[in-house]
Amino acid sequence: MINGRLFGSPISGKIRKELERRQNGNSKVGKTEFGESVNVEGYKSTELGEKTPFVRMWTSLKFSQQIDFEDVYVEFEVTDDVDTVRQTAEQFSTENPTTQVTPMYNENNEIIRFIVTNEENTRQKVDYATKTYIIGDNNYQKSYGVDDVNTPINLTTNVLEQGESTLEGTLVGQGDVTKIFPNKLSKNPLLKPQEGITSISSETEGTLGVIKKTTINFVVHNFYDFDRIYNKYFLKPGATIFVDFGWNDIKNLYNPEELLNSPSIKQFLFGDPENNTPGFEDEELQQSVVIKSEPLGKITENEGKLEVLQGIVTDYSSKILSNGSVECSVTLTSSNSALLNTQTSESTTRKIQHILTKQILYLAFNNPEIETPSSKTSTAETEIFNANLKLQAQKYFSGKNLTPGSGETEEIKNRVGQGTGEFITKGNSIRSGVFIDSQNADDIYVSWGFIENIIFNENFGFGEGVDEINNGGKNNVRIDSSNSFTVWNEVFLERQKTMSYAPESKPVFIYPEWWGGSDPSADSINADGTIDGGSYSYQQGKYPELFYQDKEPLEQTNFDIENNRIPIREVFINVETIIKAFQNNKSVKKIINNILTDINNDSSNVFDWKIKQGEIDSELIIVDNNFPITQQKINASGISNNNNENDVFENLFTFKIMDNDSTIKDYNLDFKLPSGNIGNMYAVQGMSHDTKVIPLTDLFDDALAISALDEEGMSLLYRPDLSGYRAKQIASDEEADSNIYDNYQNAKELLSTDTYNSSVVTPFNGEVFFIETPANKIVKNQKKSQDETDKERFDRFIKINMDKLETLGNRVTKNFSDYYKLKEIKDISLKQRPNLLPFTLSLTTYGIANITPGDTFRVDYLPKIYQKNVYLQTMKVSHEINSSGWFTTLETQFRPKPEIKKQYYLDINRDNIYLSPRTLLNLNLNDLWLQDTGTFGKDGRLSINDFIPFITELKVKKLNTNYIPLILEFKTTKEIEKLEQGDGIYNYDYRIFLDKLKAGYYGESSPSSVFSRYFYGEEIENIPHLNHSGNDLWYYPNIIKLEKEKTYYLIINDNQSYITNETGITEQYLKYFDHPIYNGSLEYEDFGKKTNYTSDRRLKTNIKFVNKSSLGINIYEFNYINKSYGDGRYRGVMAQEVPWASIKDDNGYYMVDYSKVDVPFEKIN
Repeated sequence: MINGRLFGSPISGKIRKELERRQNGNSKVGKTEFGESVNVEGYKSTELGEKTPFVRMWTSLKFSQQIDFEDVYVEFEVTDDVDTVRQTAEQFSTENPTTQVTPMYNENNEIIRFIVTNEENTRQKVDYATKTYIIGDNNYQKSYGVDDVNTPINLTTNVLEQGESTLEGTLVGQGDVTKIFPNKLSKNPLLKPQEGITSISSETEGTLGVIKKTTINFVVHNFYDFDRIYNKYFLKPGATIFVDFGWNDIKNLYNPEELLNSPSIKQFLFGDPENNTPGFEDEELQQSVVIKSEPLGKITENEGKLEVLQGIVTDYSSKILSNGSVECSVTLTSSNSALLNTQTSESTTRKIQHILTKQILYLAFNNPEIETPSSKTSTAETEIFNANLKLQAQKYFSGKNLTPGSGETEEIKNRVGQGTGEFITKGNSIRSGVFIDSQNADDIYVSWGFIENIIFNENFGFGEGVDEINNGGKNNVRIDSSNSFTVWNEVFLERQKTMSYAPESKPVFIYPEWWGGSDPSADSINADGTIDGGSYSYQQGKYPELFYQDKEPLEQTNFDIENNRIPIREVFINVETIIKAFQNNKSVKKIINNILTDINNDSSNVFDWKIKQGEIDSELIIVDNNFPITQQKINASGISNNNNENDVFENLFTFKIMDNDSTIKDYNLDFKLPSGNIGNMYAVQGMSHDTKVIPLTDLFDDALAISALDEEGMSLLYRPDLSGYRAKQIASDEEADSNIYDNYQNAKELLSTDTYNSSVVTPFNGEVFFIETPANKIVKNQKKSQDETDKERFDRFIKINMDKLETLGNRVTKNFSDYYKLKEIKDISLKQRPNLLPFTLSLTTYGIANITPGDTFRVDYLPKIYQKNVYLQTMKVSHEINSSGWFTTLETQFRPKPEIKKQYYLDINRDNIYLSPRTLLNLNLNDLWLQDTGTFGKDGRLSINDFIPFITELKVKKLNTNYIPLILEFKTTKEIEKLEQGDGIYNYDYRIFLDKLKAGYYGESSPSSVFSRYFYGEEIENIPHLNHSGNDLWYYPNIIKLEKEKTYYLIINDNQSYITNETGITEQYLKYFDHPIYNGSLEYEDFGKKTNYTSDRRLKTNIKFVNKSSLGINIYEFNYINKSYGDGRYRGVMAQEVPWASIKDDNGYYMVDYSKVDVPFEKIN
């Protein structure tokens, strides 16, 4: 539909054609003034209707009553046997469809009768009459005192004869309804004229016009009508009123009854069978558009000439004049404000929290018949249910590496990597809109589409029911962001995969692996072009369907990625963010803004999600203010003509301001720099070609963009020249934290200036050097526990290495969060963000309808420095209609092309962001092994602490892996030769299990023969080191020795890691280690064999509770009473507490399949 445009679309379609017609001269007959046209003979003709606006205001009401048991068919008294009477009542109900049998009880809870009633409700609302009152319908009375204006009262079939009785009492008849809905001028003894509208003003309010306010001034001459109609039905808080206005050349304005009775009000107004959505002019796509068999909407038919508003009365006033007439003013606020201004309570917050932490887990069962705990359920049983619930939800709603849908269909592995023969489809998280982290079941994410439908629409929307609200057919108050996109960038995808392992706060938002109709499980495409399955929003029909017209459903994800976008409803949000927003705020508007602020901040303001008025006045939509579709088209087009210009930019609709054909009546340009940005702007003015920075805040970047509007800005300096010192200082201050090098450098600058001038200090002329002492050397067999001296030495080595990097202009971050924040700003924001600058340009033209906040265009009367690099984005739309005519005012802000800022930036393409080696200390990695000892003892280990002082240039290496969450690239320093490595470093604990079938795959009869072949030097498909015990075979990474100033890679999986070189990260080698690793404590001879262990509480003694697992399962330490089950101390679970994972053995005792719980079975001594 024409109102379904993407945010930030250019003015286009019929609106553009109408504006061009108004301001362009006709080559045959010369200039065509506004209000003139060319007739069939080729002569100008004046269209007075085009210069004459109209305004109509109307409201429609219905009269209804509540009836108790209105449709009672019969009552069956219980006089003897209850079952006999029940059967009689049920037989009667069977013979009368759409009825139901309801038992009635006395105070002793005994059935005394059965009542057969209408099955919909035993207490019903019955409509008796409807009435529509219209002001300004351009039909005038023929004679005073006679009403020929309005249609008569519409009586429904439910109106009874006056005096007819019901269970509730006597109903009113037709005469009484007429008193409730009197006709206008039906009582007019003074022969007063009918009412009339004198003026109207309508404007959007808030950023991007989230709310629309309309004030209508009208006069009522007949006081009887004012008293019985207008004061009662128009000047009433909360009343629903419609306003239509436009140019009077509209041929057929709709009948209000047609709108009210239409299946979909939105379709009635905006129906567009040819899909002429503004911004959708791509010829290739237009050729694939399917013409729908639906009527043309009234606004679509009169696009640019007709506005239809609907709002609720929030303010009104009336003034009685000396002649008895009443001047009235009523202010309507768009009904979407009802949702935003809803106040929440503590009980509402608890309900939302329960939905997001409990109810969504229950979806995993996909069976409403599953019995849930009740008030009668014991605490132990409830805990067991909750643990089972978490496990089931985590099983079906999880994905690898904090990515919904990652690893679509896979075999469930037990804890030693063996297949269980059970397969799950990981895409369930995307299909349901619920994702649970596979590492921590308390980290839950839901899609934004789920949030809109289940949290906001279901709990705060307005309509007859949840389905109607979400479908939005009757101007329902709701949120619907179906046609909104936001930025997709692989940096965010890489971040979430890294953060799945990093011991830091999880991201506020994550991307799914796929979305829309790109469901890998879809077998075929249906006749209507859809698939069975797809994402949650796809299944709800809430996705930007129009913008995939020439794409098969399975192509939607790749198509979006190619365009660096993802539908907003497909992005997943951490439920903790939502819960905290409800806990900290009391209005829905503040709650939504809080959530959006957290999302934007987590993206380093690459996102700028904001609330905007939706496709109609009753709806809201979430848009990304940093992602206007105009800018995306400009970016995609590039330099596309011979004049070194961008075709999309040059072809934007342009208002002619001072041209003879101009229709602009008022034109203003204002600039107001935010007070917090004055210092930044002053600093930027001192920058020249020798000063380059990377701005880490939006304010500083805005200041650079303002200066960059003048392409000669860096060559022009105000005198006295303040230089770029302050600009570089501001950029430096924006760093996350300071470092030792900055302190030294600042001290040098103090000494080299007059800032610090003291005659007390005598300059030191000696040589400063570091002394290496024996106590600081790392020696062979160094112990894991370091004393304070070693720690200080490690810190010094790390700082020196980091200082060297920073002196070369690199950035070093202290954690993964800061690392990705810098990458997000440098790789996405600085390259792609079209700043919204504080230049406000407003223009007033003859009335034009259907322009909304976000629409873009250009003007031809601007200083040259702006004309070349700036387009305008509409921020506010105002309409004024009075005796002078209809005029529309557009308030806009500047959007400069992002590339103009590059002259102020440091080289943003250089990959110069690194992690501090201290980051490794937080990863809880197990020790590596040294080859030279030949034993598995403690002396053969190498701690992570031992080698991090000798590494630098640490950063994340992006590779496509399934189970390995993190690969880090680093470079060794010259001092690596001081590290004792023996014959090489490896990790025997990074073991990948191979079963007997795998051995057969290599043409051998047993794992032993495979191991023997490899042991005697014959390499098998490049498999690394192999080991075996009995018939079980596993392998581990190759040995490597670190050389100075070489690049290596740290492969991390679970809490194990190993070091490899360039060969080790090739697909041929890495594929062997991209699997679950064995991480338990079984004896070697049991490795890979057992998953079931006797865990019956009746067989254990000395039981001690230890902790709870991430799924809430109790963990215990214990001994077996009978040592034949195990001699020593063990750690595990009680079989009775995990019934879903327990089976009985031949003796009737329970065993636990530990592959089905998140607790390992371990022998601890």
